[in-house]
Amino acid sequence: MKRSRFILYSFLILCYFISINIIKAQSPYDITATMMQASIDDAGIFLNEYMSPLDKAWSASMANSWYNTAQTHETGSFEIIFNYSWASTPEIDKTFDIQNVGLTAVNSVDGNTVVPTIVNSEISNNIKISSTNNISLNDTVYTLSGFNAPNGIPLPTFNIGIGIYKNTDFVGRLIPNSAIGDFGAINLWGFGVKHDILQWLPFVDEIPFKAAIQFGFTKFNMNYGLNYSPSADRINVQLPENQELKMKITNLTGNIILSKKIYFATPYLSVGFSKTSLNMIMDGTYYFALNNQLTGISEINDSDEYRFIDPINIKPEPNIQTQFTAGLRLKFLVLTMHAQYSFQEYGVFTAGVGISVN
Repeated sequence: MKRSRFILYSFLILCYFISINIIKAQSPYDITATMMQASIDDAGIFLNEYMSPLDKAWSASMANSWYNTAQTHETGSFEIIFNYSWASTPEIDKTFDIQNVGLTAVNSVDGNTVVPTIVNSEISNNIKISSTNNISLNDTVYTLSGFNAPNGIPLPTFNIGIGIYKNTDFVGRLIPNSAIGDFGAINLWGFGVKHDILQWLPFVDEIPFKAAIQFGFTKFNMNYGLNYSPSADRINVQLPENQELKMKITNLTGNIILSKKIYFATPYLSVGFSKTSLNMIMDGTYYFALNNQLTGISEINDSDEYRFIDPINIKPEPNIQTQFTAGLRLKFLVLTMHAQYSFQEYGVFTAGVGISVN
C-alpha cells in the first residue's frame, strides 16, 4: 500500500513540475495592483482578459478524462486511471486589444493596442496606466508579456471508478492540495457516473457495440500568494502579508458514449456538453502611495484612502459548449492505455494509463 501511494504521489508531482516549468514566468499582478489605484473596474477587466486562456484551458481539461470506453463494470469491479490532458490555446485567445474590452485608464505607449495574454510569451507590449485623481501614478509604464506555454496548458488527474449497481459506475477524481514552489497551491476533486443504456432495450443482444451515458462534476481551486509592495518616500504602516489570488473553476459535463471492442483494442466516440463557471478573486489588503499636498512627498498611511480590501471578485457568465471526442483504448489483461482528442473551443488531447478489473 505504501509503495502504491509513493508511485501515485511521484506521478502527480512529476506532472505538476512539468506543467510549472512550462508556464512559469514573471507575474503580471503588480500591473493589476497598480491599475487598482486608477480604476478597480479596469483592474478586474484586465485580470479577467489576461488570465482567460488559463481558466478556459483548465475548464476544457476538467470536462475530459472521465472515461475510455462505454463498457461499465460489474458490481464490485474497479479501475484506477492516471490521465494527463493538454488543452491547446486558439490563436484568437493569445492576445487581446486594450481598446476593445472597456479599459479607461490603460493606454498604449507606442500606438499598438494589442497585448499578450498569459499563454503568449512570443510578444510583449508597453502599456501606460494613468489616473486623473491620483498624481502619484504619474503615467506608470509596464511591459506586459505572457508565460512560456507552448500552445497549451496541461492538467493531470487521478480517477478511481467502481461498479455499483445495474451496470452503473461511480467515478471519483482527486488531486490533493499541492504546494508547487512559487506557483502557489492547487487542488481538484470531482465525482461522476456512467450508466449502460443498452441494457434497457429488448433487442440488446443484437446491438454490436456498447453505449452509455455519463455525467461528471469537477471543482478546481488555485491559490497564488501575492506580494505587492508599493514604493513611497514615507511608509507609516506595516504592509500586510495576506494578499492572494484565488481561481475557482467548476465544471459539469454530460456525454453519450459509443464503443466497440475489437480484440484488445476499443475505439470510442462521444458527444456531449460542458458547462463551466469561474470565480476569480484578489483577496487581502493592498496599500498605495499618495502625494502629500503639503510636503510634496509620496506616503502611505493607515487609512481607507490609501488601501483596498478584497478589491476584485470576478464572476463571468457560465460558459456552455458542445464537445465531440474520439479515442482508442488498449487493454492487456488488467493494464489499460488510452489516448483521445476532444474537439471544442480549446481542443484537448488526453493520454492515460491504468488498471481495470472487470
